[in-house]
Amino acid sequence: MTVQMRELQAKDTFTVIRLAKKLGITTSIVGLLKQQEKAKDLMSEQKSLIAKSIGWQVILEKNPNSTEGKKAQSDLEVAAKRLSELETILNDESFHLITNLVEMVIDNIDGFEDEIFKFLGELSGMTKEEFAEISLLEFAGALRDFFEKPELREVFKLLTPSKPSAASTSSGTNSTNDTIVPMT
Repeated sequence: MTVQMRELQAKDTFTVIRLAKKLGITTSIVGLLKQQEKAKDLMSEQKSLIAKSIGWQVILEKNPNSTEGKKAQSDLEVAAKRLSELETILNDESFHLITNLVEMVIDNIDGFEDEIFKFLGELSGMTKEEFAEISLLEFAGALRDFFEKPELREVFKLLTPSKPSAASTSSGTNSTNDTIVPMT
């Protein structure tokens, strides 16, 4: 049996936040969100390197023994090494964070299992009792799938302080409650 969850809805927002706070995982989830932003940057670098590699490959095929061809070969080797590093970073960090969250939930579930079973059961079209009867392997998979939901990221953006804009950091003033105080 595979547990299939529906998309998170507005009505789920406060349940998710309340459970995360009770389980003590809000900081970890915010960390996961920050990691996902880092992953986006790494994937952007990855796409750029792939695009450049295609160009270098064309140059190498047309002029393999020329100075330009040798430079393209060198650039391809450096790009291949970096692409391998990026793949390892992306796979290891994402897996590690999701695994840690699942472990934290399992470690802190005592006293909250009914709420968790009820909520995850609702997401999965099951009663609390039916969800409580799934195998441990399916439960761990359901937790992993839950934490990988893209809409979960939006819920926890509510808990993540936004980055200050470039304009506010470069203006030379501090702003608090609409009062501008010169920086010293």
